[in-house]
Amino acid sequence: MLFTWEISGPRLAGRSRWQSNRLSVVAVLARPSALSYAVSLWGWGSPMPLYDFRRQSRMCEPLSGGFTLIELLVTIAVLAILAAIAAPSFSSLINSSRLTTQANSMVASLQRARSESIRLNRKVSLCASNDGVNCSGAMTWNRWITRVDGNGEVLGDVTGAASVKVVSDVSVVTFGSDGLARATDGLLSTAAITFCINTTRPVENSRVVSLISGARMLVKKQTGDCK
Repeated sequence: MLFTWEISGPRLAGRSRWQSNRLSVVAVLARPSALSYAVSLWGWGSPMPLYDFRRQSRMCEPLSGGFTLIELLVTIAVLAILAAIAAPSFSSLINSSRLTTQANSMVASLQRARSESIRLNRKVSLCASNDGVNCSGAMTWNRWITRVDGNGEVLGDVTGAASVKVVSDVSVVTFGSDGLARATDGLLSTAAITFCINTTRPVENSRVVSLISGARMLVKKQTGDCK
């Protein structure tokens, strides 16, 4: 497409370099994406050079995205530093979660043994076991069962994580039909079952599940030696 604008003005006095006193501005549109302007002064001499907007358009095009090798190495280094800082906290979080999970499992087993003794109107015991059927009589409770006294029915069998050491100051906790745990002498039982991981992360590396007055249960954190 061709567009022409003509601008006429007064003639200059005397001999002028303008022979026509007309300024022609010619715009040539080759295609929609490329526009060139030509300005020629008639009688002034050679036409003014064309201004190529296609070239300008290419110069303004955005550069292709990507990362340089230096940028990539810096990013990896920053990530490595952040990982080294976060690793100890993450390890503490995992160990703390394991201890809490184990302690909660023991509390749930004690509560179940107590409720079943009331429901069945029989004695129900919680004790350490090696085979999942009989009480072992040991003080190490890495595996424990909930068992009905008399017929030996097993109501629950729990095995703790290998990284958690479980020790108790009693070999068995027995609840009567009244829902109270009693020792062999008939007095209300007390017990302390300790869950421990041999680590300094977290500093409070153990959880103690306490049975108080034959029925009340309490969990507390403390620092312990698990060796």
